[in-house]
Amino acid sequence: MAGACLFSKERSIGVPEMVRDFVKGVRLPNGSVGGRNLTGGQALLTIVLCLVFSVFVLAINSVLLMDQMHRSGVFVALLLAILFLLFPATPKSPRDRFTTIDFILAIAGAAIGLYIYFRYETFTGGAFTISTTDYVFAIGAILLALEAGRRSIGIWMSLLSIVFFAYALFGEYVPGPFGHFPIA
Repeated sequence: MAGACLFSKERSIGVPEMVRDFVKGVRLPNGSVGGRNLTGGQALLTIVLCLVFSVFVLAINSVLLMDQMHRSGVFVALLLAILFLLFPATPKSPRDRFTTIDFILAIAGAAIGLYIYFRYETFTGGAFTISTTDYVFAIGAILLALEAGRRSIGIWMSLLSIVFFAYALFGEYVPGPFGHFPIA
């Protein structure tokens, strides 16, 4: 059989052999854990999320008129949810199912994106006051983005992000041409 049907009785929900063989040949970056091979309801949930994500990306690039920040909020919500469901935390994590922690992180990632979507008008609507909730979601977004990068690309991408984040915060103290003005 060249490919597995998503809903066939003789096979579980999975990836066609051609794609599976291609993925086996892909060399993962150092520190990356690789993906999962889900079955049953977890696979169906992930497939639905991926389909919604694909349709959303096609729609925002063709027919759907949406403000950039609203678009980014939905994009981040779907992307983080999918990443935490498809990439295990460690090499010892189960490959055939996602754990409770993965599911909680997926929900947290979706919540961060939806927070951006629903709170965008308050950010741009005149008086720019930052609440404690805004700080909590901002710190959560940074931590979840670093963890999603570590899981999917490897530890080096997260470390590089931390270096540039530190440079943005403390670059005003760097002498010479690499220094910059303080960031408020």
